[in-house]
Amino acid sequence: MQIIEKEIEAGIKDIAEKMELSHNTASEHVKRLLEKEYVFKTRSKEDERKVILKLTDRGAEVLHRHSSLDEEKLEQLLFEKMTEAERQSILAAFALLKERAQDVYGH
Repeated sequence: MQIIEKEIEAGIKDIAEKMELSHNTASEHVKRLLEKEYVFKTRSKEDERKVILKLTDRGAEVLHRHSSLDEEKLEQLLFEKMTEAERQSILAAFALLKERAQDVYGH
């Protein structure tokens, strides 16, 4: 689901390649996501023959719930026990990581 969310036009072939799965295995996983109504199929605007997968609102919510960090827990368990210098160091590291990821993915 993360691949579908991040890619502009993700198809089964893209998922198979990024996850290093066979096309059939990726197709089975996508079939389950379709049955759960986490994704839907649409056609590419550039090439009508290509099937594109998109997250439904339900799928986006499930993805967010299962892949996002619990900010309250982080603050209570981690940040409150750190010095200000340690917090600033971590924030700077995440900012750098975000910047590099944007360079790689072009977002």
